[in-house]
Amino acid sequence: MNERGLRLDTSIEEMRVYYPQFSLSGLPIGTGPVAVWRGCVQPIQTRSQVECLLDDLSQDRPVEILPGGRVEHFSGCCGNHVEHQWMEDVTNPHQVFKIEIQYGGDSRHPRAFVLQPDLPPSAWRHRLGGAICAYAPWEKVWQWHKQTVVDFMDHVLIWLIKSIVWLQAHFWMGDERQHHAEYLLREIDPRAQCWCSSGKQYGNCHRLSDQWSILLRETEISKVLDRRNPHAVDWPAIKSVRRSRRVVRPAQEKRRLSASPSMARNLIHA
Repeated sequence: MNERGLRLDTSIEEMRVYYPQFSLSGLPIGTGPVAVWRGCVQPIQTRSQVECLLDDLSQDRPVEILPGGRVEHFSGCCGNHVEHQWMEDVTNPHQVFKIEIQYGGDSRHPRAFVLQPDLPPSAWRHRLGGAICAYAPWEKVWQWHKQTVVDFMDHVLIWLIKSIVWLQAHFWMGDERQHHAEYLLREIDPRAQCWCSSGKQYGNCHRLSDQWSILLRETEISKVLDRRNPHAVDWPAIKSVRRSRRVVRPAQEKRRLSASPSMARNLIHA
């Protein structure tokens, strides 16, 4: 069995142990089989220290994740906890989610989808192609030859808790990564993993398309500004005229030199 098959088998076994409530199925996607898990999780299950847990996540502090998908306040936490104003709007922190996880065992990152609650795409924050965007792949948060789907689930659960707060209080806890091309080109090394979770290097994946998107957007902006300015000079058109004149002049001079002798005599006598 190749390494891809071994990694997939390891994820299947660990998911069976840590998330027994998830059902396993498979479907062919792309170049090979993909394991698909579906199940429900309730990240926050108790009322104890909910404020401390939310404060820790807002400060990017560690939390404890137990089998089955329960997230609790870290018992060894030494932080000074603060009750934030947005916590008053979080009236139902014990929300249940039905999710789907897909993974093929290779360098492509697992993908997670929220099946329930079924909300419009605009209601969520930090999603990519309908899938959960739980972390920045270029920061080596998850590596396929070291971690499994169970490790990936840790980030999914944290994203779900942050989404609970976002949906109820319109506040995203903790640090965020931007998705626009300027930010990605500035932050991601060409040799690092691409933001699309393909496992490929950024320089061999989306870097060129990000550069083109910026160039095309700037071109469109300049066109809009030129249309709004009645005194704008159409430099490309002027350059094309100058180029055409440089092409035409030698032809005109050539026609003058090739004039007939009779025409030349008439011109001299004139």
